[in-house]
Amino acid sequence: MKSSRCLVPAISLFLFCLVQLLYAAPPRTISYQGYLQDETGKPVTVPTSLTFRLYSTSSGVGPVWTESRSVTPANGVYSVGLGQTSPLPTPFNRQYYLGVQAGVDPELRPLQMLMAVPYALHAGCYPGDMLNCYSGPPETMNVGLCKAGVRTCTPDGSGFGTCVGEFAPNCNGTCLDFSSNVANCGACGTVCSFANATPACQNSTCVMASCTAGWGNCDGNSANGCETNISTSVTNCGSCRTTCNKTNGTPFCTGGVCNILCNTGWANCDGTLANGCETSLNSTANCGYCGNDCSSINGASSCTNGVCGIVCYHNYANCDGNVANGCEVNLLSNVNHCGTCATACSVRPNATSYCSGGACGLACKSGYGNCNDNWADGCETSLSSAYNCGGCGIWCLGPLNTCIDGECVSPLL
Repeated sequence: MKSSRCLVPAISLFLFCLVQLLYAAPPRTISYQGYLQDETGKPVTVPTSLTFRLYSTSSGVGPVWTESRSVTPANGVYSVGLGQTSPLPTPFNRQYYLGVQAGVDPELRPLQMLMAVPYALHAGCYPGDMLNCYSGPPETMNVGLCKAGVRTCTPDGSGFGTCVGEFAPNCNGTCLDFSSNVANCGACGTVCSFANATPACQNSTCVMASCTAGWGNCDGNSANGCETNISTSVTNCGSCRTTCNKTNGTPFCTGGVCNILCNTGWANCDGTLANGCETSLNSTANCGYCGNDCSSINGASSCTNGVCGIVCYHNYANCDGNVANGCEVNLLSNVNHCGTCATACSVRPNATSYCSGGACGLACKSGYGNCNDNWADGCETSLSSAYNCGGCGIWCLGPLNTCIDGECVSPLL
């Protein structure tokens, strides 16, 4: 149990003694008021035994007067009339020191100094003495940040100084730290609030602690909070001042990530958003779509409106119409496209077709000849007969009248 002393008892004593002085009689009782709190700082409200002692010296040795009383504090505050059960020492014409003890707790130190001039008493103190002081309602002390302060006796013992260290209720009966309370920042009821942000109170000033995910304070003005949606802003995509590239396309931002919708005829072939749609789809290397390389085999390639084309070199042609394999036909030697596309050299009996210099020709197979000079029927003559032995019009006569392997021989040999 702790007994807290305050200035009130001293004031009561002073007034009482003035009354006694008017009647020119020694004081019989002294009005005393105090405050009791328990070990946790809560005010005491139950009956409590108190012992009061007067000492002639500040050392607190050998009391000259003792009185025990039972009090029932109201929210810790109690009042008693000292001297009601044990007469005060007489004559009461010197300096005394008052000690108060609650229950079996040690007597409070330092002692309170009482000063008297003949019969007129007034409150004094012993230099260095300290008293608890609290201006708020007793029931609020030690609740939250509320706490009592201390008044210290002046060096000349004339009285106690101002209350130091007290934290009394400052907002609707509660003690709040205005320096860091976001609901009461700098003053009671000043609420810290910012759009799309987590507020904080620092040194009694509202500040933004952080932006809500997906938002940024890109203009640097805390008054409008985190005003920018960095999940969709093409000029602040993912973070402030991160601009999505718009080269040859329309940029957009989704989930804080840049992307781009390319204009017609352009593409992002390198997959890098930083340079936008960097590739023209009217180029021979990327014609119509990325990676479509127009062939230049035997010709000069081109790309028009995203479609590959080719101009063939002399005597070459794109006979299959497929630009991908370029000008695939040599018109000077191709028997299926001799001189021009789709001009195929004719096939005749016992003959081989060929194309030379862009003109078709026939060559007789071994053992046959075009003896009638008519290529329409091919190589119609066998060169193994006695009349065309090894060549047209070569006859085998006389004893050499037999043709074997293109040579005339005698059957008798």
